[in-house]
This record gives sequence, C-alpha cells and structure tokens, in this order.
Amino acid sequence: MNPMIIDQISLEDLDTHVRRGRLSFMTVSMETAYENQINREITRNAPVIFTWGLISMLMFIVVDYFFAPSIFNTLLLVRSSTAIPVAIASLYLLTSTDFGAKHAENIVCVNIFISALTNIPLVYSTSDRFLVFFYASVAYIVALFYAQGFMTLRFWKTMVILATGAIVYLPVLPWNIIVKANLDRDSVIHLSSLVIIMLTGITSLYRRESLQRYNFIVRKQLDDKYENLQSMAKRLEELADQDPLTCLFNRRAFARVAHEAMAMSVRNGKPFAVILCDVDFFKRYNDTYGHVAGDLVLKQVTEMMSLSMRRTVDVVARFGGEEFIMLLPDTNMIGAEVAMKALYERLALLNIEHEDSPLRRVTISSGVYVYTPGDRIDIDNINEIIQKADTALYQSKQTGRNRITFYDGDDV
Repeated sequence: MNPMIIDQISLEDLDTHVRRGRLSFMTVSMETAYENQINREITRNAPVIFTWGLISMLMFIVVDYFFAPSIFNTLLLVRSSTAIPVAIASLYLLTSTDFGAKHAENIVCVNIFISALTNIPLVYSTSDRFLVFFYASVAYIVALFYAQGFMTLRFWKTMVILATGAIVYLPVLPWNIIVKANLDRDSVIHLSSLVIIMLTGITSLYRRESLQRYNFIVRKQLDDKYENLQSMAKRLEELADQDPLTCLFNRRAFARVAHEAMAMSVRNGKPFAVILCDVDFFKRYNDTYGHVAGDLVLKQVTEMMSLSMRRTVDVVARFGGEEFIMLLPDTNMIGAEVAMKALYERLALLNIEHEDSPLRRVTISSGVYVYTPGDRIDIDNINEIIQKADTALYQSKQTGRNRITFYDGDDV
C-alpha cells in the first residue's frame, strides 16, 4: 500500500477536512480507530482519573461545608451515596471488564452527569439562588473540563453532557430575576464570568480535538510507514538469502540454516545427510540450447528437488552455477538413498532432451555425506562437511555421471 494513502484517502485530504472544522474523518474505519484509541487511553489512565476525581469531590465537599453549612449533611449524603459509588463501579468496569474497555468514553460521560446532579439540592435549598446556581454551574463545568484534561472525550459528547446538564438546571434557574432583568452588579459579573468560562472552554475543546485528530492522522501515517519499512526490510532480508533464479536459499543462507540444523542433530544424537548435486554437461546444454533454456532447466531441476524433499525441515539451496546442495536432518544412509532415488525418478520422467549428453537427456550427479553419531567432525566447520559431499560428487562424475555416490565410496 502506498504509505501516503490511508483508507484510500491522502493525508493532505484528511488534513484539509479536519482543518475546515469538521470534527470527523471521512471514513468509518478511521473514525472507529480514533474511538478505540480514546477508549484505550481512558482505560489505561482509569486509576489516575478516578483517584483525582475523588480528590476533587472531597474538595467540593469542603467548599460545601463553608458555602452551605445548613444543608451540608444533605449534600454530603447525596454526594457520597451517588457520585462516589458510581465512580468506584465505573473504575471496576474500566479496569476489569471488556464492557468497560469498549464503552470507556460513555462511562466517563455518565460519571460527569451524575456529578452534576449532586448539586441540585444545593440550588433548591438556599435563598441566594443566583449565587448558588453560579457555584453549582462552575462546579459542573470544572468537572467537565477536568475530565477533558485527563481524558480525550470527543467534542460532540462533551457538548451533549453540557446541554444535558443545562436542561437539568433549567428548573432551578432564578427566572424571576433573569426575566425582569433585575440583576445586581455582582450577579451580572457572575453571569458574565460563567458565559466567558463556557465559551472559552468550548472553543478550547473544539480546537483541542481538531489538533488531536490531525495528530492521530500523523501517527497513523507514521505507523503505516513503519510497517512498510519493516515489510521492506523483511523482503530485503529474504532477497539477500534467496537465489534470484530458482528462489531457493543461496549459499550464504544455506550455511547459516545448515549450521543450526546440524548442531541440533549432533546435540540430539541424530544422523543427517548433506548432498551435493551437479547438472551433467550443463555447459554443453547452454551452448546447444542457449542460456534461457539453461535457466529453465535449472528451474525444473529445482522443482523436482523440492518435490522430492517433502519435509519442512529439509533444506535445498543453489550452491552456485549448476550445483545444488541439500541438508536432510534426522536422515540416515537409507533415508538419503530413498530421497535421492525419488529425485532421479522424477528427472527421468521429465526426460528433458540434451543432444550433447551421452544419455541424450538432462541428468544429475550427486555426492552424499551422512553424519552418524560418533563421527569425528568439527560441526562449526561447515566447509569440511561440504568437502566430504563434494569428494563423493567428484567420484560420481569420474565414474560415469548420472549416479549417486556416498562419501565412503560405495556406489549406490
């Protein structure tokens, strides 16, 4: 995927969309990912959020004592019997349940709304309703903005909570004073301050989410680039270990993989077989049919080797030119013989024409070295092991080709 594309929409288009004041992404998947991130952040920070929430509640209780001592006990009962239990239950849901992790944002919204409800008795039970209303409203807005400071509630949900709280407070407004515009100087100051606080908070929250959404796009862009880089690095590593023509391991990769497999066999006391194969008279084939046809033959031989070595632990690699090397872990001499006969039978069935070969078809010669527990070899010196198989391969060529020779010289 092009790293500049996110859900088939360019970063520039998303940036323009967000900066135009639209607090939404243009794709459902991006919006869902953004919502999931919000829920994860709330869930991760839940203990800190609710600890400071309870501390704030205790501070409001202290203010209640000095602001409305006549109804302090009632307020204390209301707050302790509603907001605190709900906060504890919410903390449990967020930290211990899948439901809480999925609906973290909504759970926080419910907590804020319930906090607002706890101020209603204070407004109803005082003579200076305008002042108390101002206090209760500020407390509600502080709780709302506090939540925004610790969490990332979306702007539209914040506005829903604010509007719901306003509706709840409508019955307790001092309408007789407001309608008659009979406000004293302090009331006007309080009301103006409340409006300024609300407008400033709303503007700040709007701007915050706009920037947050843009940062989310940038992070997504960086994540996509990182994934692409990882994928490219993995692909480059594979290409570095792969022969471009046959797509087998190359010599360097074989040495690494074979060393690990052989060391495991030695530790477990198991035999293993190393086999070198060479396409007979391959230079003559290239001279007769051309290099394109020669490459095709190498691919066909590769396919037959892969079909004959069926186990996932078997390793087949191109050793160089027309030479191939195989490692068969946990394989004795009989097992190696069976595997190689299967390969020779498959090649014979292909019956690839080779006019410049004594056998008139493409054949291979093989040399096999089978390690058995107790053999004195340096497992760290893979070249020594390959040399033994190469010695057997040389014997196959010297004795007529199209045959398998084991390292001890016994012709199979």
